[in-house]
Amino acid sequence: MTERHKRILKALVDEFIQENRPVGSKTLFDKHDIGLSPASIRTVLKDLEDFGYLASKHTSGGRIPTERGYRFYVDSLVILYELTLKENKEFNKNI
Repeated sequence: MTERHKRILKALVDEFIQENRPVGSKTLFDKHDIGLSPASIRTVLKDLEDFGYLASKHTSGGRIPTERGYRFYVDSLVILYELTLKENKEFNKNI
C-alpha cells in the first residue's frame, strides 16, 4: 500500500467514525488536505475497495471501511499518528 493509499484510508476512516455515514471523494477533498483532485481520490478509493479495505453499496455512493480496513487503521495508521504527535512534543520541548 502506498503512502497515498494510507493517507486516504486514514482520512476516510476518521471521517466515517466522526459522521457515521458513507464517505465520498468530494467529502474527502473538501474536508481533508489530501492534495489530490476528487477524481484522483476516487481512483485511490477504488483501489482500496479492490484491496478489501473499503466497501460500497452503490457505484456512485460513498465508501465505508471493512473489517480489514479498520484493522489496518488501528494496527498501522493510528500508531503512526501517535508517533508523529510524540515527535512533535519532543521537538517543541527542545526549542
